[in-house]
Amino acid sequence: MRSQRVDILVRASHDRNLPNGQKLFTVLKKRRPAGTIEVPVARLSRRSKSGRVRHQGRQGRLASMEIRFASVTLDWRPGFP
Repeated sequence: MRSQRVDILVRASHDRNLPNGQKLFTVLKKRRPAGTIEVPVARLSRRSKSGRVRHQGRQGRLASMEIRFASVTLDWRPGFP
């Protein structure tokens, strides 16, 4: 069910420039977490290639992630990603 108060929701993977000269991740780090969510991270098995161990593997775990949000305007120009 979509909230009537949400216009757009974006999960950011790049630290974008904002028109006020700040960076997106800096603005979000200053915000208090609105909550947390626990996400299961799958185990990764040991991998070898040509007889060499490429990755030792890892046990599965439960990761705790903080949820932060802010209303921002992105610095966008035509032809600029």
